Amino acid sequence: MFGELDAPYRAISKICYLTAGRIGEVVNLRVEHLRNGYVVFPVPNTKTNETRKVVMSKPLQKVLARVKPPAGYLFPSGSKTGHITARAAEKHGQVSG
Repeated sequence: MFGELDAPYRAISKICYLTAGRIGEVVNLRVEHLRNGYVVFPVPNTKTNETRKVVMSKPLQKVLARVKPPAGYLFPSGSKTGHITARAAEKHGQVSG
């Protein structure tokens, strides 16, 4: 599946898979959410309204190293949200046929 996706959608999907995160949580990640060996999903972005921390496994570290900008959102865009939207990521990942 990952091989069928282009960057940055491949990275978004891999991060969802490796963290059990939802697309909305992952596209909202910022550089400051990556700290001390954890990916921190803050309260406003989680379904349970509780901060969630996920240990950065080696495969996750590799993905993050490839996409990590110096500051801001991990997946920035020119939209008014400032990041790739969950809708865009979901739409891009749909199989046509």
